[in-house]
Amino acid sequence: MDSTCPTCGAPVERRFCPECGEKRFDARDLSLAATLAHFVEAFTSLDGKVLASLKAFVVPGRLTQELLRGARVRYLKPIQLFLLVNVVYFFVQPYTGWNTFNTSYELQVTKQVYSRWAQPRAEARRAELGLDAKTFAERFDGLSSTLARSLVVLFVLWFAVWIAIVCARIGVPWGAHVSLGTELASFMLLALALVLPPVLSGVWSVLPDGVLRAVADFGELPGSLISLSVLGAWLAASLRRAYGLGRAAALGRAAIVLVAIVPALVGYRALLFVLTLYFVQ
Repeated sequence: MDSTCPTCGAPVERRFCPECGEKRFDARDLSLAATLAHFVEAFTSLDGKVLASLKAFVVPGRLTQELLRGARVRYLKPIQLFLLVNVVYFFVQPYTGWNTFNTSYELQVTKQVYSRWAQPRAEARRAELGLDAKTFAERFDGLSSTLARSLVVLFVLWFAVWIAIVCARIGVPWGAHVSLGTELASFMLLALALVLPPVLSGVWSVLPDGVLRAVADFGELPGSLISLSVLGAWLAASLRRAYGLGRAAALGRAAIVLVAIVPALVGYRALLFVLTLYFVQ
């Protein structure tokens, strides 16, 4: 049997390479029984990490707190958790009616601050493709939904940058800011997909007709304010747990990050419009 590591070439005298950790080759590792055992081990390990990560995730800031403590083996990496939540969000979102991250063609050209700029460009693109309005809107919406799944990761970077800015003087490493930004983006997706829609639907259903009409006149504003309040409370609690901030300091920093969400969401929707318009066929 070869006594050198096939990965790094170092001499191997025991079961694992002392340099890179590669397991010493054994033909029995390629047997059917060993292959099935590896499959079961990988599945149960991943399943255990998912459950441990979700259990920690429901406590604001716990995953970042664990990262700073050096406890990482039990949990998914922050971006892995975000990708898992991303899949859940975009699976559930069509049934909630909330289009926070997947803005429809109609909303893009009628309800956004840049709609007066977007509408003529959309019409020019439709004419260029030779499509009727209904077909163009359907194709636009389908592609927009696909692109949104990838673009939403930009919120992780945006949150990480702003958390780093507001916490610049407390001596926390950048990796923790990225972790907390990822937690916040993940919570935002889950809250908007699974929690807020049914809660708000229940609230709207019991409001008197006069109040409901008054609320409806404000469009998305009431729901957006409630969403921002929930995110702010979650972030403040996360900053207290993960970074050890006092209540006032955590609330103040969370408020600044929340204000930064507004231009981020507008920019995100504008970028989604531009990319969808460019690639739609």
